[in-house]
Amino acid sequence: MKVRVETLSPVEKRLEVELPEDRVTEELERAFERLARRIELPGFRRGRVPRSLLERRFGEQIRSEVVSRLIEEAYQEAVRQENLQPLGPPEIVTEETPPGRPLRFGATVEVCPLVELRDYSGLELERPRIPVTEADVENALERLRQSYAQLRPVEGRDVVEAGDVVIVDYEARDERGVVGRGEGRAFEVGTPKSFEPFATRLLGARVGEALEFPFAFPPESSEPGFAGRTVHFRVHVRQIARKEVPELDDEFAKDHGECDSLEELRARIRARLEQEAAGEEENVLRARALDELAARHDVELPRTLVRSELEFLLSRHVDFAWWRTASEEQRMEVVAELRAKFEPLARRHVKTRLVLDAIAEREGIEVAESEVDRALAREGPTRSPEEWVEARRRIRDRLRREKALDLVLARARIREGVLEGQNHVAGEPETG
Repeated sequence: MKVRVETLSPVEKRLEVELPEDRVTEELERAFERLARRIELPGFRRGRVPRSLLERRFGEQIRSEVVSRLIEEAYQEAVRQENLQPLGPPEIVTEETPPGRPLRFGATVEVCPLVELRDYSGLELERPRIPVTEADVENALERLRQSYAQLRPVEGRDVVEAGDVVIVDYEARDERGVVGRGEGRAFEVGTPKSFEPFATRLLGARVGEALEFPFAFPPESSEPGFAGRTVHFRVHVRQIARKEVPELDDEFAKDHGECDSLEELRARIRARLEQEAAGEEENVLRARALDELAARHDVELPRTLVRSELEFLLSRHVDFAWWRTASEEQRMEVVAELRAKFEPLARRHVKTRLVLDAIAEREGIEVAESEVDRALAREGPTRSPEEWVEARRRIRDRLRREKALDLVLARARIREGVLEGQNHVAGEPETG
């Protein structure tokens, strides 16, 4: 077998493969022999059908099957021979192959690029400092208190007031048709966290009343598919309730905080917030290191990897309850919006992974099987041997990249700073 490799780009290779005619002929002979042993035709016993008749009746089909199998086998053999690691299925182009001639085909594949590493030691980074204030502790304590609130139906009043929890049925429409509906949904109105379309519209409404009103979602709205659109709501008010929250005292601390006193509960909450702040500081620092690595390296990104990462991000941000009721047109529109929104993030993730993989390769970073075992145990059981193998590969890659980033941070010059704002959320830095 002859193989010639052409580099089309840093992420694309083309293999020109030629199989000698004798190999093709041998495979065709075997195929016709297998067919002759099993087929029966009128006037002939099994195994006695003339070869010429088999070729007239089944020649084209047999040849197509043999050529397809040979191409698959030859492609896999060529990939191993040239030590390539394709990122996805190849694009195959075959030449017309008359009988008695070599079989030739071309296979175009995407591969990971060779990353030309820039200096990744001595990065100048600032570690944020996120202070935990008394206000943070009190807010967390209030959220805990609110989580134990109970709803009590309002008696003797049928008009919605600020702070009420209103039980409603609703339907939302725009030019695309019905874009949302709910039955028995509860909304707290007249508070800073009210659902924006209902925030003031329900104030003053009566139980049993049906309301209709438009709402223009702002262009920066995070609601999938609604940014910049005007939606018409039909709302039926079913019930009014009020939240009853427990008193913040030592009894609350004993019943709901497993502490002997309210002050002990405050101290425990502060300790938890400080631990979370330290974790957030580390996440911000790691994200800044990844940003710096991405800025220092110019890497051509394989479309296959970007597309796969983009699909993963979309799966995390689509509201599947909405997805089940949306029309195909609505789904396509929302997916198009989300693709445009998340493609830069997908490209950044792919780029930083490629850089970290290159660093891990240069530094000889390895991951022990015991480390993979522990991480796999935390994820839970897999459903099949194939999933188990894939999960181990994915975990090993992630741990290796995390170690590469740890090495970069260990060699960085880090200065202490202060992160402005109390509500910053960095998120987990993406390494795998």
